[in-house]
Amino acid sequence: MTDIQSPRSRALVITGGLGSGKTSVAIEMASALDVSDLAYALVDLDFLCWAKPADDCTLSIHDLLVLNLIPVVRGFQSVGVDHFILPRFILTRLEAGQLRQALNDCGIEDVRFVELEVGPETARARLAHRDHGSTLAEHLESVDTLTAEDGIADAPFSTDQSSIADVSAQLLEYWLS
Repeated sequence: MTDIQSPRSRALVITGGLGSGKTSVAIEMASALDVSDLAYALVDLDFLCWAKPADDCTLSIHDLLVLNLIPVVRGFQSVGVDHFILPRFILTRLEAGQLRQALNDCGIEDVRFVELEVGPETARARLAHRDHGSTLAEHLESVDTLTAEDGIADAPFSTDQSSIADVSAQLLEYWLS
């Protein structure tokens, strides 16, 4: 594994379309970090906003995510965690900016966004292996239509022809060096 050159707090937001491997790569990165001395947390951002708010709620799901992220990060920081792996499909530069600001507000200055790129055939195959029923149908339909704005990611990483372990190693090298 890469030598860590700076002890400052860092966050890696892993974005990408459906079936790009965000969660799988994040879990693989966490497994690799388990054998290091690095204090880290893997926080799947989808779970911080998985809710059905009341009908009269004026907050968006993304607003809820940002609202919940700050105390979660601060909780981890209270036990010495200073590196965060954060997978979620980010759709807009505004959403990315709001996440970056929330992390900066928690004292994390080094926030990087990476996009996992995947072709539609690979994405569909992964989704068919992972999802079922109406969720699978919805996700398969979204592969071609759900796209993020350009300019969100600091760096792209292809997952089509690479193993989860290889992509994880590439991301760790990029993030920690």
